[in-house]
Amino acid sequence: MKIARYRVDGRVAYGAVEDDNTIRELETSPLESLRLSDTVRQLDAVKILAPVDSPRVFGAGLNYAAHAKEANQAPPPSQCCS
Repeated sequence: MKIARYRVDGRVAYGAVEDDNTIRELETSPLESLRLSDTVRQLDAVKILAPVDSPRVFGAGLNYAAHAKEANQAPPPSQCCS
């Protein structure tokens, strides 16, 4: 099942792409349930959006040994589980 986030008629929804032409709206966020609604739309009638709204991605490059080596720095000390 391919899931897409889209905008239609001024609102945002998630849907399951059924074929190359249609998308069936999910009742809720796919993180909650994959229950399909009865609403089916043509793909060319919706605007496909990024999978999540305003994602925030954080990276700590020196945690990766290869990147720390490239930067000529030591990786931070391990603070694993106690």
